Amino acid sequence: MALSHAALGSGLRNWISMLSENAGDVSLSKSPNLLSITLAISGGIPIRLYEKWSNHSGISQTKIQQPLFILGYYRSGTTFLHYLLGADNRFAFPDTFQVMLPNMFLTGGQSFKSIIRNALPETRPMDNLKMGASLPKEEEFALLNMNGASLAKGYVFPKKLIEYHNRYVLFNQGGNYESEWKSGLDYFLRKVSYAKPGKNLVVKTPANTGRIKQLLELYPDAKFIHIRRNPVHVYYSNLKMLNKIVGMLALTNYSEDDLKNFLLYSYKTVYQNYHRQKQLIPNGNLIEIDYEFFVKQPLTGLEKIYKQLNLPDFEWVKPKLIQELEAYQNYETNSFQTQGSIIDLLKETWSDSFERWGYE
Repeated sequence: MALSHAALGSGLRNWISMLSENAGDVSLSKSPNLLSITLAISGGIPIRLYEKWSNHSGISQTKIQQPLFILGYYRSGTTFLHYLLGADNRFAFPDTFQVMLPNMFLTGGQSFKSIIRNALPETRPMDNLKMGASLPKEEEFALLNMNGASLAKGYVFPKKLIEYHNRYVLFNQGGNYESEWKSGLDYFLRKVSYAKPGKNLVVKTPANTGRIKQLLELYPDAKFIHIRRNPVHVYYSNLKMLNKIVGMLALTNYSEDDLKNFLLYSYKTVYQNYHRQKQLIPNGNLIEIDYEFFVKQPLTGLEKIYKQLNLPDFEWVKPKLIQELEAYQNYETNSFQTQGSIIDLLKETWSDSFERWGYE
């Protein structure tokens, strides 16, 4: 359990803080999992201390070079796009190893990477896309383990999913949540750049779709790709994902209604933020694409992205992308049995997305 749990790479103080904040909700049936995670975290204290002490100066002096952020709500094709851009070795990206062990990946080296590699399933549980220690991964889980300023904390304590969404995505709860998130993200990205010097980062976390203002305050010259998908498909695919992920990570009891209510609320509020805040992005630094078009013509879509955002020469990387795309030739997306009552609810709750993008 401990080897595959998303909180494995946490610092002890951060882990204790998360447990204290949710002490009244932790299920007794999860006690063995909690104990094994705590023991694993405690065993990593010397390595984490050494890593922080020995690399602090280099990380603090590292500059982030015009990052590229992939936006779009969960299950909208963001991972597929991240994997393809990750095939261009002129870019760098946070990988699964770094995200899962953000406090010790510089010191852990190949020995820890092999442990993570063996602990991971071959494919993701929600969609069967390939997984691997060296593949791109969203940094939201790194922040979970660094300072807890992360929506991913809600996957571990799902009764507070909406609360953590308000704290760390919408930043509408006051307090220091916004500054904690900013400092955590910036430190992690500096650390990744320190490990992979001289390259622009390609970063993907769907929750960033609602954080454009904060991202631009950190990186004013950042570039953005937004990918959108039919909201009906997004709903059903997310419900499957949440049941899988929360089922594996949760340390508290929860109901499916908790997941449904979070999904309805978070999608609506993330896109309210997105449509307000995208106006802040400098001209030429944002491209918006359709998932339905992109999965049918990914090479054409990528060429358009490279051209519009003035990314490095597309023809140079085109053969690598063609080779990467061959691995997805037989990939099939999930299918869902839709319900009229759910579609009516979505059309009412997410009406802006249906109307703005013309989805039936």
